[in-house]
Amino acid sequence: MEIERLHSKTIKCSLIGCGNIGSRWDEVPGEQKDISRTHIKSILNNNDLALAGIYDLDPERSAEASHFWKTQVISDLESVNAQNTDLAVLATPPMGRLETLKTFAERGIKFFFSEKPLADSFTEAKNFMKYANDQKIKVIVNYSRTFCPEYLKLTKEIESGKFGEFQGGFGYYAKGLKNNGSHALSLMSLLFGGVSELRLGDVVEDQLLLDPTYNFSVLAHGKKINVLGANYNLFSVFEFDLLFTRGKIRILDSGATIEKYILKPDDLYPAYNVLSLAEKQKVPLEMAMSCGYDEVVKYLKNASSEIIERNFGITENLINLYSSIETKEK
Repeated sequence: MEIERLHSKTIKCSLIGCGNIGSRWDEVPGEQKDISRTHIKSILNNNDLALAGIYDLDPERSAEASHFWKTQVISDLESVNAQNTDLAVLATPPMGRLETLKTFAERGIKFFFSEKPLADSFTEAKNFMKYANDQKIKVIVNYSRTFCPEYLKLTKEIESGKFGEFQGGFGYYAKGLKNNGSHALSLMSLLFGGVSELRLGDVVEDQLLLDPTYNFSVLAHGKKINVLGANYNLFSVFEFDLLFTRGKIRILDSGATIEKYILKPDDLYPAYNVLSLAEKQKVPLEMAMSCGYDEVVKYLKNASSEIIERNFGITENLINLYSSIETKEK
């Protein structure tokens, strides 16, 4: 779809949802400006964006966020339209998000930045994206790690064959297949240009009845990645170990550290090769949301963001994966 360019104008944003990821996590007096965990702070920190207003289903939450950020409250969603909003940010809980999308689309809004999961069921998420595609609406999804340039660089290194052919891997995640599981799947989708054949295993006993944490596996380049779910009540974890014919990649510290290993002769037994740490790279996850909005601006102003184009592909990939298991939902 050829998008309308917003070359010279400031992009007007309406933030719908002022909970943790919308606003609350950054409502910390005196915190340094470049740490941004939320949509509202990332918008306010970007000179190409203007915050038209904020809305939350809880009027008290709207008032609290408005007071902290000194911004306008949207008193009625009926007032949000294409004249005052170029980009609608959907940071509400997933239930009912499709109806919000439809309401705004009917008023001419064509660009959305949505939290994940897109909906509270796999079927509803599929319907969400079908509606968006049918209406020629662009939806960018907040798979935050995939906005970090360090992961785009890693993707291109894998594509170039730097580490050789992929052999398989394993990983860990916690807190729901739809929620944090989507971060695991989206990152693997980015790194390997898509993953396939999502297979569910046992359910972790973590009391997440609406979004169970499954052990699961996917295929990347025809090789299996096994992912073990953890009980988030005990600890949070997000790690991957990916093995190639000429190297290995480790993703640690919730994605904040990337370790790259290459082959070298073993010091003790030179006839054998071992994997040696060649590079340890820090990923500033505290900047991931801001990086995402920087890429949104690039895309809306001149359609030149490779990261956003890949985001569209990742979302399509995940919708197809989830569609294959939707009959197993509880």
